[in-house]
Amino acid sequence: ELIAERLRCSGHRVEPLPSGLAAVEAVERGHDCDIVLMDLRMPGMDGLEAIRRIRASEAGRRRLPIVALSADTIELRRLGTATDIDGLLQKPIDWEQLGSMIERVTAAGAGAAA
Repeated sequence: ELIAERLRCSGHRVEPLPSGLAAVEAVERGHDCDIVLMDLRMPGMDGLEAIRRIRASEAGRRRLPIVALSADTIELRRLGTATDIDGLLQKPIDWEQLGSMIERVTAAGAGAAA
């Protein structure tokens, strides 16, 4: 909620979803979004499984930028530069890093789409 509120205050349209499954379903329905910020630790379906399912559902569609968020530094190191994600951020969130990451991954996606 804190991340969502900060992003709203910065002028972004934000729709927090309660679970990885909800995120997968939203993407599969063609929900209009520019980026997915995915917490890796969630109840039910974890963030990594949700990312795998989102990527599998993108066949023939635009690839959404996905930034993984976690407070677990070991988990983030283990992920490294996984090909299914476009960025990694450690919690607590550094707001300047988050802003830069959003700009970088959405600009890269727009360039690829163009």
